[in-house]
Amino acid sequence: TKDALTVGGVSKTDDVLPVLESTYRELLRAARGGFTVSEYERAKSEYLSRLERAYNNRADVENNSYVQEYVNNFLTNEPIPSIETEYQIMQQWVPNIPLQMINQVLPELVTENNRVVLAMLPEKDGVALPTPEQMAEVIAKVNAEEIEPYLDEVKDEPLIPQLPAPGKIVSEKQCDQFGATVLTLSNGVKVIVKPTKFKADEILFEAIAKNGMMQIDDALAADVKFFDYAASQAGLGTYTSTDVQKYLSGKQANISPELGTTSRSITGFSTPKDLPTLMELIYATFTEVSINEDEFAAIQNRMSGALKNQENNPQYIFGRDLMKALFEAPARQTLTTDDIAAATRENFIKIAHDMTDNAANFTFVFVGNIDMDTFRPLVEQYIATLPADAATADKEIIDNPRFDMKGGKGIDEFTTKMETPQTYVFIGSIAEVPYTAKNRVAASAMGQILSKRLLETVREDMGAVYSIGAAAQLSRNPGKNLALQTSFPMKPEMRKEVLDFIEAEINRMQSDIKPEELAKVTEFMVKEATEGKENNSSWLNGITGFTLNEVDTFNGDVDVIQSVTVEDVQNLVKEIINQGNYRIVTLDAAE
Repeated sequence: TKDALTVGGVSKTDDVLPVLESTYRELLRAARGGFTVSEYERAKSEYLSRLERAYNNRADVENNSYVQEYVNNFLTNEPIPSIETEYQIMQQWVPNIPLQMINQVLPELVTENNRVVLAMLPEKDGVALPTPEQMAEVIAKVNAEEIEPYLDEVKDEPLIPQLPAPGKIVSEKQCDQFGATVLTLSNGVKVIVKPTKFKADEILFEAIAKNGMMQIDDALAADVKFFDYAASQAGLGTYTSTDVQKYLSGKQANISPELGTTSRSITGFSTPKDLPTLMELIYATFTEVSINEDEFAAIQNRMSGALKNQENNPQYIFGRDLMKALFEAPARQTLTTDDIAAATRENFIKIAHDMTDNAANFTFVFVGNIDMDTFRPLVEQYIATLPADAATADKEIIDNPRFDMKGGKGIDEFTTKMETPQTYVFIGSIAEVPYTAKNRVAASAMGQILSKRLLETVREDMGAVYSIGAAAQLSRNPGKNLALQTSFPMKPEMRKEVLDFIEAEINRMQSDIKPEELAKVTEFMVKEATEGKENNSSWLNGITGFTLNEVDTFNGDVDVIQSVTVEDVQNLVKEIINQGNYRIVTLDAAE
């Protein structure tokens, strides 16, 4: 029945009092000293920019958004004006709310008699719970301090200090297959552009290249596993991560590098208005990814603190032991606090620069509301000027079996201390089959049919689990590219019965799949594929996937789905069984 201002912090140790002290100090800094003009201007600009994006996309609002609006109205009487009305109101109100009024509100919310302090700690030996008296002492200590107002430092130099002279578009061809335009640039880079009108204020982007972490030396495995976390806090050139976020306030544009097993990519989005900003981010990400020592140490501390509290959790232990049992490659193992400590800033920067040192490795794909006359000069300035060499670009995905799930049949059994004994189970079967659009659909159907059977029998009839499911996926990678798997916690006393049933059920699917089972799966997949034809992200995924092995699974997908027969699915089950790769990994409570 009450609204509340909530401020939280996570401790990297078992002592929460320093976190309470530092967090409360920052709250008082804001309440006493107020927010700065530059902070407030960024906040207003960001709010109005997001509202404008919602307004421009008003003709394409998805059902989930409406549902949440109605739920909030029912539960809390939250008004639900149309986006047209809200946009008009806020365009008038927001610019006219003075900073002084904002700075009057926070002191009214932070008073001497309206605070509740809640601390949650692991219950284990050596961890002392803070007393209410100790917490009160921390509050009193900070209350007595003279706290300097916050100083907002904002960079005034350009994100990219000096751009090279623009390159050229040397070839422009139509790609009827995707209704797209293919641009070849003077530096050898290929850009695919798919203009759409699905959303008035959305442009999606991905640059994708063959090969990823499997090319990196095992000595850098800890850095590889930590890479995505560090990348989320990286800066660009002289801009720290915080500087970049300030720079992007009021602009709907973002970008992030991702290091996969067999590919690497740079993904992002913008509105048509903010497309020049997205292009700046692309150029800077390919040429100037950086992170200083303090930023790198800060993300190490945060991640290590969060992970430390998980390392005694049976779910984490199961995931860690599972990866040890299934994969040989060190980079495929679960991230640990030791990995975080071993990762270095220098290695992060080396990996980031190595993955983007040749822009010709990447195909740049843009999908959304794109005006080609505006787009072409931006491409020539920001992408045609990237360092690139088409002659040395990666042509094929390199197969590295150490990154594949181990083959053969076997069971790996682990134990750990548990307060509530359970058996954690993973069952996986892999095979190598041709990557075709039809096999991809049949694989997905195989997983969905098995999932429904497991729910009906293992959960409903046996009562052995709270929830269970299965999935099958056919990847574009070379090697063992088909995987059927399920993972779940269960009652320990039913372990043998459940494992025997699942193996028998998979074998039975070689010859016993009912047409009505496939029909339900087909109906769902057709609906999903049909909706995807009016979704920018589906087109982006279809095009980028095609660039990896030139198999089109997007165009004509409804016809392919409807062409898959019971026999097609059964034959894929036979293939995965005949290749003889069936592995079980379990984690039980230690005696």
